[in-house]
Amino acid sequence: ALLCASRALLPARLMLFEALAAWGRAGTWGLAVLAVGTIPLLIHVLVPELDPDCYIYHLGVPWQFLQAHRALLEHAVKFVHYPIPIEMTFALPLAFGADHLTKWVNASFFLAVSVLFASQCIKRGDQASAWLGPLFTLPLLHLCWLLPISKNDVAAAALIVAAIVLHRQRAWLLSATLFGLGLSAKPVAAPFVLVWWLFHPPPFKRWAGLAVCMLLPLVPWLAKSFLATANPIYPFASAWIPTFSWDASNTAVWLECARPLMASHGLGHL
Repeated sequence: ALLCASRALLPARLMLFEALAAWGRAGTWGLAVLAVGTIPLLIHVLVPELDPDCYIYHLGVPWQFLQAHRALLEHAVKFVHYPIPIEMTFALPLAFGADHLTKWVNASFFLAVSVLFASQCIKRGDQASAWLGPLFTLPLLHLCWLLPISKNDVAAAALIVAAIVLHRQRAWLLSATLFGLGLSAKPVAAPFVLVWWLFHPPPFKRWAGLAVCMLLPLVPWLAKSFLATANPIYPFASAWIPTFSWDASNTAVWLECARPLMASHGLGHL
């Protein structure tokens, strides 16, 4: 996402100081308000991770890979078989024993897409929206919860927003690749991406190449799931695609253990 932001800035000949100068006094005050608004989030980022879902899934899976020195294929929780491109970026801080730094990795995606969004606004002469967009996004309750923890929601959304901005710039291949990365992190975003493409279709002659770019980030994870379970999209469609060592009884046992944690979403059941 940072590379995409740089790509958007450089062709427009808007270096950082020039962009800040273009904002004027209103932009300076907006940037100051934005900085003050991020202080509570930055304080939260400094403390260790406390969310149980992060330790079970978003940090737990890359940690298991680090402990095993390989990707696990069997005798593991089902989260291991999800596409986890964002979680694998958390492996670097975990390797150094600094799990709180994974929050900075997550927050960096929001920062990067904000820079990309701002550069696009400034390029179009809309300096106010360059800082109003991120400023109005920060107070959203869901974002305030997701931004300073080690989950993949903010990163996946940032990748898709970056893809949309680049799509509007007609950077087709890079946009499709970022769409694919966002979808591999959050497959549930597929309907939204599909609707975007239907209302903003690229040239028809490019569809085949763009489809390949979009699917490419998913291929390694689909192949891994197929080798591990015989179902490339496991755990989805498990009722119709036979899998190794997993059937209805396994699902029942897993749900029996998981429901209390899902219901409470607290540390007491961890």
